Amino acid sequence: MKKYFLFIPLFLLLISCTPQPIPTEEVVDLSSDESATDSTTDSTVESAIDSTSADQTVLVSEGTNLVLTTEVSNLLSKAKQLNNYQYTFNNNLADTSEVFVKDNLIKIIYPVPKKLGIDRFYDVVYLDKDKQTAIGLCQPGQTVCIPFPKNLFPLGFGNEKLAFEPLQLVKEVTYAEKVGTELIGNRKSIIIQYSNQEGIFEKLWLDTYSGFPLRHVSYKVVDEEEVVLGKHYFNLVELNIVKSVDVVPPEGYKV
Repeated sequence: MKKYFLFIPLFLLLISCTPQPIPTEEVVDLSSDESATDSTTDSTVESAIDSTSADQTVLVSEGTNLVLTTEVSNLLSKAKQLNNYQYTFNNNLADTSEVFVKDNLIKIIYPVPKKLGIDRFYDVVYLDKDKQTAIGLCQPGQTVCIPFPKNLFPLGFGNEKLAFEPLQLVKEVTYAEKVGTELIGNRKSIIIQYSNQEGIFEKLWLDTYSGFPLRHVSYKVVDEEEVVLGKHYFNLVELNIVKSVDVVPPEGYKV
C-alpha cells in the first residue's frame, strides 16, 4: 500500500514537469494585408486613371470633381482657337445675316437695311472689338442708299454688337455633357448640354471637325418638360478665308 501511494504522487509530479505546448493566438499580418490592400487600391486607381484618361479629361471649375469627356473637351478647345471664319446667323430661320470674323474685327451684312435717323439707312456694320467702335454703310444697289452714296455712319457699339457670338457661347462653357448627335446640313455635330451662370439650361451643337457651334438653344424645365426660351442658328460657311479687307470699311467711303 505504501508503494502504491508513493507511485501516484510521483506520476503526478512527472506529468506536471513535462513541457506542455503553449497555446498561441492566431496572428494576422496587418502589414501584409495593408500592402495587399494598397497594391489592390493602387492598381484599381491606376486602372481607373488609365480608363479615365482614355475617355475623359479633368476640366473645369476649381474645387469640383466634374469631368469632360475627351471628345467634348477637344471640340471646345478647337472652337476656342478659331479666329477666322464666315457664317450666317439667324434667330428662328428668318432674317439671316452674314457675318465675317477675323480676330477682333467683324463685318455684319443685314438682309434688310436698317433705318438711321430720318432718311439714312445702313445694311453693313463693321465692328472693332478692341476699340469698341461700330461703323455702318449702305451698299450700292440699295434704293434707300441713293441719297448718301459712299457714306460711313458712326454707330453705337453696344447697339450693334452681336447679341450671340457663337464662340463666346463656347468660352462660357465650364462643364457639359454629351447628350446626342445630329447631322446639320452636311456637317456632323454632337449635342452638349449644360447650365449657365443664371441657372438656365442650354444646348450647343458642335461641328465635329472644328468645334464651331452650329446651333444654340436655351430652355427651362417645367413639369419635366423642356420649355424653349430661345434658338439661334449659326451656319458655318468657311474657315480661314476672311481677309483683312473684308472686315474694314472700303476705301473711298467717308464719314
